[in-house]
Amino acid sequence: MLTSSKFGYKISGGLLAILLFSSCSMLPARLNRAYQKKSVAEQAIAELNAKHSIDVKTAEVKISTQKNAVIAGQDGQLQTVANSLYGADLAFKYYIAPEPSRVDLIVNNRVTEASAATGKSPTAAAMKIENDRLLVELDETKTSLSDLESKHKRVIDENTSLAQQTSTLKLKLIDLENSIRDINTKYSDELVKKQQDLIVKQDKINELEKERGDDAEWIRKMKLKAIAVCGLLALACTAGGIWSPIFKSKFIIAAAVFGLAAGAIFYVQPWHILLIVGLIGIIVLGKMTLEHFAVNKTATNAINFIQDVKDTNPTAIDTQKLADYMGKYVTDENGKTIVVPDLAVEKIITEKLQESNKL
Repeated sequence: MLTSSKFGYKISGGLLAILLFSSCSMLPARLNRAYQKKSVAEQAIAELNAKHSIDVKTAEVKISTQKNAVIAGQDGQLQTVANSLYGADLAFKYYIAPEPSRVDLIVNNRVTEASAATGKSPTAAAMKIENDRLLVELDETKTSLSDLESKHKRVIDENTSLAQQTSTLKLKLIDLENSIRDINTKYSDELVKKQQDLIVKQDKINELEKERGDDAEWIRKMKLKAIAVCGLLALACTAGGIWSPIFKSKFIIAAAVFGLAAGAIFYVQPWHILLIVGLIGIIVLGKMTLEHFAVNKTATNAINFIQDVKDTNPTAIDTQKLADYMGKYVTDENGKTIVVPDLAVEKIITEKLQESNKL
């Protein structure tokens, strides 16, 4: 079996190898953390772009709907104008000679000109309403001048309200158009901030990549040195296996091990080192466990044998010498080294004898 010192050398070598390659294993993790941060920043920008696109499309839909409402309002106004102009032109036809006067003709010309500009014809419902209204208003027995004024004022109010509704729709349209401007301004400000954050993280990644390159070069040089050392040791052990009068087989084994190590250094990964150290640790623990059981068994048997001899043949035991072996050395007040009982040893002896039913 391997000796404790050999196990110690192997453990030390394993730990040294871990220290040698740990930077190599830590670099990807360190770089990955930075890339994850970069991906978070990129994701934030992507989410901002997606949100901006949705917000703009939503605002555009609202604006389109509002424009349609404004157009519908204006169309309603034009239709009302066309209807009223129809009524005005219809009333002109009720003049009886020698009327209409020149002024009346000019006024009617303006009416028909305005009607042409609207590009609209009166609706069938409007034509009926205007005809009925005209007949009632022309009949002095049915409609007084005050009734005419009252009707006129009511229609003016209705048309004014129609115009105000369209104006309100226009104002809301302006607000919606301004909202897109605000959305774009806010988006631009946030995008600048997130892009700056991405630039900072990219700079950090560049720094880490440079560090990784520097560390990789250092590791490469260390591996070359380790290969040189293992190669020299392999040559020395080979020479020992050839010319040494003793330990030839051990030198040959050592030469093979060092040669294999020299060839494998460039291919060794950190997990290889951890696996080897783990196996060595398991072997060491196993050996320590076996040695513990062996020592425990030896101590138990020796204690039982001594007790049996003391019980069967007390004179065969040198009590003082046994006490010296089981005791411990101390220095008394006069500076003299003496042997005194070791309480820990006596406790173990007592426990072993009790387990064997000898006390």
